[in-house]
Amino acid sequence: MMSTPFLTIIIPTFNSAKTLTRCLDSVINQRYRDYEIVIVDGQSTDGTLGIIDDYATSYPSIVYTSQKDNGIYDAMNKGIEKARGTWLYFLGSDDALYDDRVLEKISSKLTSEAVMVYGRAFVTPDNTITDINFTFEKLMRWNICHQAIFYSKEIFTRWKYDTRYPTLADWDLNFKIFAAYAARIRCYDVIVCTFNNAGKSADWLQQAEYKNGFSSPLRLFLRYIKFPQSLYWIRNYYRDNGLKNLLQLDRSR
Repeated sequence: MMSTPFLTIIIPTFNSAKTLTRCLDSVINQRYRDYEIVIVDGQSTDGTLGIIDDYATSYPSIVYTSQKDNGIYDAMNKGIEKARGTWLYFLGSDDALYDDRVLEKISSKLTSEAVMVYGRAFVTPDNTITDINFTFEKLMRWNICHQAIFYSKEIFTRWKYDTRYPTLADWDLNFKIFAAYAARIRCYDVIVCTFNNAGKSADWLQQAEYKNGFSSPLRLFLRYIKFPQSLYWIRNYYRDNGLKNLLQLDRSR
């Protein structure tokens, strides 16, 4: 048995043969080495398992399982259960760490004073770079790319990904963390990953999941900010943004 790793990198896969090699190489080639890779496969049929097995044979830091799951967040929850690291990071099988120094740069920031540490993502095919310095109000307008976030395992003793949200469960988790642990969230101007924005959740603004659950600031306040603190948030948001934006987010700004 290997010594307990500091970081667990969880990679959900399903028929990922075309992109998985690039993803795994971006981790294997890191200068920082105190990690394990937990691959959670959803019974792929395209050669993904052969790739995983080849890498696992060569790199003892890789462990994997393949079983039917109920979507990506169910797979991520399974990965959480297997994780031994103090900190957890989730990487899509069609994404990659930005360069070979990412983990070296970010590892020193992962301290017990924080529960969530995030940086930026380079987004393809848009060729844009995501924002930092989020507040709860800013989070209502746009989520943080979850491939740019490192979570303390402490978070997952309280919550797992809510699989009732098949494409936005990471946003739901981030709201919970911002509401409960604002003082223990850190961000740094580091590009963490190259993120493929052409995946399953690319059209999330058009989905009923967003429209019914995440488009209204009032609903978000009432869901995540506990009474009586919610009254303070609602008053300030109404004062700064007006009634229309309290009921429906203006995403043009």
